[in-house]
Amino acid sequence: MKTSKVLKMIRVPVYLVLYFAMMHTFEAVIIELNSDNFDTEIYKVRIALVVFHAPWCGQCKKLMKILPDIDKKLQEFPEPVAIYTVDCENEGKATCDQYHIGGFPILKSFLNGKEYGRFEDSREVSNIVDFMRIESSPVATKIQDFIELESLLKGEKRVCVVANLLEGSNMETIFLELADKMRRKICFLYRPIEEGDPWIKVYRHPKLWNKLEDNFSEYTGNESVSSIENFILKNYHGLVGIRTYANRNEFNFPLVTAYYDIDYENNPKLTNYWRNRILKIAAKYKNKFNFAISSKNDFNDELRELGVDYSSDKPIVVVVLETNEKYILSDNFSVDTFDVFLRNIERKTLNPYLKSQKPPEKNDSYVVTAVGSTFYDIVMRSPNDTMVKIHAEWCGHCKKVQPTYKKLAKLMRDEAITFVEIDGTENDVPVAYTPTGYPTIYWSTKNYRMNPILYKGDRTIEDFIRFIAKHSSSELKNYDRDGNLRSVKTEL
Repeated sequence: MKTSKVLKMIRVPVYLVLYFAMMHTFEAVIIELNSDNFDTEIYKVRIALVVFHAPWCGQCKKLMKILPDIDKKLQEFPEPVAIYTVDCENEGKATCDQYHIGGFPILKSFLNGKEYGRFEDSREVSNIVDFMRIESSPVATKIQDFIELESLLKGEKRVCVVANLLEGSNMETIFLELADKMRRKICFLYRPIEEGDPWIKVYRHPKLWNKLEDNFSEYTGNESVSSIENFILKNYHGLVGIRTYANRNEFNFPLVTAYYDIDYENNPKLTNYWRNRILKIAAKYKNKFNFAISSKNDFNDELRELGVDYSSDKPIVVVVLETNEKYILSDNFSVDTFDVFLRNIERKTLNPYLKSQKPPEKNDSYVVTAVGSTFYDIVMRSPNDTMVKIHAEWCGHCKKVQPTYKKLAKLMRDEAITFVEIDGTENDVPVAYTPTGYPTIYWSTKNYRMNPILYKGDRTIEDFIRFIAKHSSSELKNYDRDGNLRSVKTEL
């Protein structure tokens, strides 16, 4: 349906009319749909952006102000993209229920009438336009040759996977399957060939290219979706990736992060000056640590949590191990001090930083209180199986379960089990014991300390006992594997 020259609005709210009138520098084409016409209209275009909103929502009103600017840019695409809005409080309520809209505003893409993707970034014009550019593009782009590959890569904001593939081959099928799965994060380019050697390469973003590291990594494994996907993810960031708040969970431990002023827009030379020095050492320890750089301004809360003074112009280096042990470079950063710092961590000659309360002078005879500095001795080095309750002082559910937990510990005092509790807001715990909320309860067997089992059952004595009896490393004295109390034998 062509809408580039016609203003089409179906039941337009008053505030939308005012916004569009104030910012009417071109012919807007934003259409409001309702539950009666949504299914019909959404199928009339190949690709569309739908904004689910509510009249009382302040963020929705802010978004409505920039929708004309977004629409203007979407009409410049090779295939213009339609924008629809749906009022979830009035005539569009049934449609919003159908698409499980639970907050406002929600932006979703629709392809050939079906829900395709959901916008998750900050609601700025450029971010929304980039999102729809990806949504409206093929999952993988065919190219005739690689003569202009470098210019293509430099014009792309995403990391690119580039391939030379035999037409109709299994590898081509796998490549397109991965492209469909990973397209929002990664750009896929390929050249179909009738003969020759196929290959797949992961190209880092051009702003990370330098003489200390190859611009790409070439895949040499078998024709497996999971194998190629793992290769892409492993090589996505290169030796030293840019860790942001949005992608922080993509970096594996042990992780070495250097915090400093990162500004590729206004000061790329200084940004790469420090990154290159980090790269030099990263190449030496690449099989032992993972490396990243982060903006100290974006992560000032993270640094403040560690008690770090982040006023220095030089990088601040923090290392976090799989066990959640943290190390902070106390010397002024240089290639030499950085190298010595990592070497000492590797040799285990440094004491880790731990967020920790003071250990209590006395401990309950049935439930042991751990803090950050005593967690390893009490839990990781315990000869017994261990149940760990992670709580917060302000948590009502934690207070409710506390009497049950103490009663359970007392009831099972004859078993080889240590019952532990720790305040998760005031103490560091190993990554494997990261709380998913409060309270979080883990079961840790003595032979698998780094793979605790998350307790998901009801918080009753009976359910706790059944769980413990099932998962204990050896059978309990007083309960069978189903949690039933053993019968007491008496001699006549």
